[in-house]
Amino acid sequence: MENPIGERIHSIRRSRGMTLKFLAERTGLSTTALRRIETGLTSSPRVFHVQAIAEALGLTLGTLLPDDVMREKREAFL
Repeated sequence: MENPIGERIHSIRRSRGMTLKFLAERTGLSTTALRRIETGLTSSPRVFHVQAIAEALGLTLGTLLPDDVMREKREAFL
């Protein structure tokens, strides 16, 4: 199963030398929840969780979400 969000989170987290525990503390999510998102066990994470992760990594939500997902989110608010 393709997991672009989780793969991006994992890659960026690791490149910044962050542990799951550190990211969990910064987002308020559990390490288990983060691991499930990174590995794709949570196939469609809630957008507010991804937003919290993006902020903790110093990114925008659009950096983590694939273009098609961002388009769907924008259209939902129109």
